[in-house]
Amino acid sequence: MAESDEQMQKFQRYLLKARKILCIVGSGVSASSGIATYQLQKGTWHGYTALDLATPEAFQNDPGLVWLFYSSRRYEALRAKPNEGHFALAELCKRYPSGILRRENSAAGQQPPAPGSDKKKVLVVSQNVDGLHQRAGHPPESLVELHGSVFGLRCTQFFCNYRSKNTNDRFLTPALYRYTPRNHEISKKRAKHSSPHDNAETKKRHLDSAANEVQNQEQGSETRSSEEESEQPEMLPALEVGDLPSCPKCHQGILRPAVVWYGESLPLNQMDEVDQFFNKGGPVDLVLVIGTSGKVWPAMGYVERAKKSGSRVAIFNRVIEDLDQVRDSKDIWGFQGDAAKLLPQALKPLIGERYKPRDWKRR
Repeated sequence: MAESDEQMQKFQRYLLKARKILCIVGSGVSASSGIATYQLQKGTWHGYTALDLATPEAFQNDPGLVWLFYSSRRYEALRAKPNEGHFALAELCKRYPSGILRRENSAAGQQPPAPGSDKKKVLVVSQNVDGLHQRAGHPPESLVELHGSVFGLRCTQFFCNYRSKNTNDRFLTPALYRYTPRNHEISKKRAKHSSPHDNAETKKRHLDSAANEVQNQEQGSETRSSEEESEQPEMLPALEVGDLPSCPKCHQGILRPAVVWYGESLPLNQMDEVDQFFNKGGPVDLVLVIGTSGKVWPAMGYVERAKKSGSRVAIFNRVIEDLDQVRDSKDIWGFQGDAAKLLPQALKPLIGERYKPRDWKRR
């Protein structure tokens, strides 16, 4: 028997016994759906760094540039499809709800689980902002989006509490429709070759070609040349405030993406939900680290917190540092490869083989 098969069998035996499972999901899962991981692209988008795009200061200095970036991410996320990993996690949480009580549900009269309930419980803590968990049918009470969502919107006016979510529109304003780069290499090609007068078949060819180029870029992103690495910021259109999404409530503020930017605190209500999962109903006895190294805060903090109470850890990632050392450990399993393919196999004792909904192709 191969060592990897033996590792999988040992993991699955423990999985069946585990009563409380915490899943920490990173960008590697979304990468299997074609979502760009900017870590692989050395943190740049059209030559702009994360500090140019994902901080409160960046939004204050150039909200148009920031909105072009997040409009591009919305477009990319809506074109992507949930993969096997998303569906496997959704089915796992449907069968074994987290049992956490959210504030809005408490106000609506939802009752907490009975004390002493020994049913298996699962909570997914996702660092992704692309909405693919929800499209896979993931139950909301068992999903914590630590970094928010590119589909969430909130007003920037201090006195206005407007919040909403728009998962239907690829582009939120006419200017964003016109100027949002569809991806790094093909935005100019689309402007040259595609127009509102193209027929549906022609537009589909443009979009399919775009998707193929995005996939090819991601597969080759780790071997980019030094010339590409020193890429200078691209001159993108300068958008005015009137070109950006505005608040329909106060009619004064512009809307911003409801994501957590660098320098901002994680949402307290999300942190409270994870704490509730840790603190109620016994210790977490298994942590699945999926599509991430688990070495970045807060993921690392949750892993260490669970390990202190005796939890074991399973890592599913394309690259696992010190893999041999991990496999020699009695408390950690390491499964190196595409997490979207490995996860359904690993969870098979709990979710079976038919874990996808009937309409999965349309999601």
